Parts: sequence; C-alpha cells; structure tokens
Amino acid sequence: MKQKIFSLFMLLMLVAATSFAQETGIYNLTEAGTLKDIPNISTVTHLTLTGFIDARDTKFMRDNMPALANLDLSNATIMAYEGDKGTLYDEWISYPANEIPTNAFYFADTQTGKTSLKNIEFPASLPAIATNAFRNTGLTEIYLPSDLIAIGDSAFMACFNLTWLDLPNQLLAIGDYAFAYCYDLEGDLELPLSLFELGKSAFYDCYKISGDIIISPQITEIKDGVFFNCFELTSVTFATHSAYSGIHSIGDHSFFSCEKITNIEIPSTVTSIGKNAFAASGLSSNMIIPNSVSFIGSNAFAYTDLDTVFCQSGVPAVLGYYYNEETDSYYYGAFDDEITIIVPCGVLNVYQNADIWRDYENMYENCPSATQKVSSDLSITPYPNPAQDRIFIQSDIMVKRVEIYSLTGKLLISEDNFIEKISISALSQGVYLLKIYTDKGLVVRKIEKD
Repeated sequence: MKQKIFSLFMLLMLVAATSFAQETGIYNLTEAGTLKDIPNISTVTHLTLTGFIDARDTKFMRDNMPALANLDLSNATIMAYEGDKGTLYDEWISYPANEIPTNAFYFADTQTGKTSLKNIEFPASLPAIATNAFRNTGLTEIYLPSDLIAIGDSAFMACFNLTWLDLPNQLLAIGDYAFAYCYDLEGDLELPLSLFELGKSAFYDCYKISGDIIISPQITEIKDGVFFNCFELTSVTFATHSAYSGIHSIGDHSFFSCEKITNIEIPSTVTSIGKNAFAASGLSSNMIIPNSVSFIGSNAFAYTDLDTVFCQSGVPAVLGYYYNEETDSYYYGAFDDEITIIVPCGVLNVYQNADIWRDYENMYENCPSATQKVSSDLSITPYPNPAQDRIFIQSDIMVKRVEIYSLTGKLLISEDNFIEKISISALSQGVYLLKIYTDKGLVVRKIEKD
C-alpha cells in the first residue's frame, strides 16, 4: 500500500513538474509597460504577447520570468520609452521604437545571458536589434524579420546553442562581435550584398560556418578578426561596383586559420593588409600583391602553403613587425622565410635593400627575357619559342618542376617530375612566364603560344 501511495505521489509530482515546464501564457497588452501587472506570470515558459510593449516589459521578462523558453512577439509592437526602468537598470535612457533594446536578455552586472530562452519570434516590423540584446542566451535558431537593417554589437555573441542563421536581404550593418563565439552555428553563410558595415570579429570563432563568402561593394574595410578561425569557409570574393571605392584595408587576423580558403584575389584598391590577416589559412601556390598595397603587417601570410608571391609595385610595401613578450624577441616579415618573391623588372636592388625585404633570399625579377639566378648563371633554353602544342627544355642540369603563369601572375600549368617537354595545347594564344626549378636554382623565361 505504501509503495502504491509513493508511486502515485511521484506521478503527481512529475505531472506537476511537466505542467510547470510547459506553462503557456497569451496576453494582449493595451498599454506598454504593464506586463508586470499580470498575476502569476513568473512561471510562464511559453509566452505570446500582442499589443504594445517597451523596454520595461523586456526587463520584466528578463529579470522576473526565470523559466521563459519561448517568446512570440510576432504580433506585438515595440514602443519608444524614456526613463530609468528599462533594460539598462537605473540609467535614464531613451529607447527607440521598433528595436529590441540594449541588454534585452543580457545581465550586464554578472555578464551572463538568459540561457533559458531558446526560441523567439520577432515582431513583423523590426529595423534594429541593439547591443547585447541576446548575448549568451540559449537561442537555437533565429529567423530575422525581412525589414531588419541593423544588428548591434555583440547582439548574439556567445549563443553557444545557436545552429542556424539566415540574414535578411536588406541588412545594412552587422556590429562588432555580433555572432562571435557561436561555436555551433553552421551551414553556408550568405552575407547580403546590401551590407555597408561588417563589424570587428563579427564571426570570430564560428568554427562551423561554411560556404563562399561575397563581400558587398559598399564595404570599405575588412575589420580585425571578422572571420577568425572560420575553418570551413571555402572562398572569399570582393564584389565591385563603379559607384563605390571598394576595399581599402584588410584588418589584423581577419582570415586567420581559414583553412579551406586556398586562393584569394586581393582587390587593386587595397592599401593595407594587417598582421596575421591570412596566417595559417589554406592559401597555396601563388598570389599577387597589387600595386596599391603600401603596408603588410607581420605574419600576414605566414604559416601557409604559398609558394610564390608576385609584387606588382616598384616601391616595396612597408613590412610590419611585432614584439613577443614571452620570448623577448622581435619578429619581422609578412611571409614564411622560404617563399619565392617575384618583383617587377628593374627594381630587384630596391627590394633587396629595403627593410625586412632584404632578409628574403628567394627573390627574383620578373624580366621575361633574362635568366634569373640563385648563385650562378644557368643556361636553360625553352624551344620552340613561339610554340603551338608543346615546349621542350634544353638544360645541362636537372629540371625538377615546371610552372607556366599568365603575365598577371596566375598559375596556369604545373608539372612535377618534369621530363623533356610540357604540353601547352590548353593555353590560348599569347605570352606567358615559364618558371623552371632546377638543382641550381630558379629560371624564369618568357614563352609565346602561337
């Protein structure tokens, strides 16, 4: 009998707990700021609000509804409020209408978020989500309204359970750290071409986001750390438009450790590339540093598989350095020590006498008619030249590798374990650069395809 009574008691407790865990409340507020007047609302887990709300109601949901998990504001209107009873505690603040307020579900005093909150349906009209609005909450998916134009700093930062995101097509601004540390956010990230602002570290440590990123033509600066440790991104393209000036700078650590990005075309509008900008990324083969670049930060292209860098400017860019307190040492240069650097014809001495550049040993001029050397003259002749289908190479020393580049530095053909000839049948008519790697050094020759 006691066992039956105990089992019945436990069943009733379970039912009560389950009922509490799923308590639903649907309320229409005819006046903003009155949510606190509704009796017994603190235990509600699934809340639907219609009518009018403001920052006072948001504060009440955050501070006085500990079990709140699902919030439906799809038929609510956010009103303006000015006073000291909003989400910023005792500060007298003006809160705009139609905006999720600053610190909406974030406890600034303890630097924690409302982790009970798992889902939210936004108001139909919502131009802005303010700073820290959902920082460190338990959100799992977010469906942003189509008219949203601004996401504030740290708005969704450290939402560790967030797995899915769809950015609206009219979005103009993403704030600093907006989605930083959203470790489980995954799937292809599509940045709207409407963007004017992409904040510092906006997607910092978003390990799982993937896809081919297109940067809108209105953006002029890739800020520090914006895609830091985004391991799964596969490519980055900088869109252009005649009405806009294009990207001017690429910030520190902006693409650090983007391991699947193997190639990138730096726009001819870029003047500055920050430290560690592409360090530890998947860059391989070769790349072009445009004539416009005047500064390259320390380790900007370090720890990659880059083989060759083509510098288009006759004036060497300033190379950065940094001081490591742990080792009490200064570190210089933008590239790995063994990289091959090709500079414009006639300026080799300029680069070899420039600060930090002089420390790179594998540096050659892009003079197609001259043999480039490492330590001695190398007699190597490609023939026939011009040619139609294949090029033979006459050499008294072993040729290990052969590469053919366009005059803009794009790798077109590569052949390891070279034996006697290389096919050029796939090339269009024109002039190309032939790089020949030997036991004695590197030779660069001009060839022509008929």
